[in-house]
Amino acid sequence: MPFINRFLGEEAAWFKDGEVVPMEGGVKTGENVFIQNFVSVKKAQKEGEYTVLGDNTYLCSFVNIGHNVELGKRCYVAPNSTICGNTKLGDQVYVGANTVIVQDLKIGSWVKIRAGSVVDRDIPDNTYWGKDGKCVPNKYAPNYEESSNNTD
Repeated sequence: MPFINRFLGEEAAWFKDGEVVPMEGGVKTGENVFIQNFVSVKKAQKEGEYTVLGDNTYLCSFVNIGHNVELGKRCYVAPNSTICGNTKLGDQVYVGANTVIVQDLKIGSWVKIRAGSVVDRDIPDNTYWGKDGKCVPNKYAPNYEESSNNTD
């Protein structure tokens, strides 16, 4: 059945010109990846491409990971969050509950995204995505530099 995935993207499909086209890519997982109940991970669309879940990544219940998404090492995605296709997350990214990250974005390393957010643009390394979609420096990141990260 189209659009119904089994564990880690098996039997996924999409529609093109009224026809059901199987997803030909795959899913790669690192070591110690933890996936809770009711999580959907879409495999990549084309052969030779992958959706990637980095080492020590944690996906809470009711998370939806789109096709060709790449999660770095030690990412945490809180419940009811969606990361749309072709999005790349760096290492140590925290995605708050009920968050939507739209497609084709790059989220840097050591980023924290506030719960209930809609992320619609790239986020640089070492920042918080906060209230009203503003980025503020993450002073607790190991490679924090005060002058380079204030994007307001």
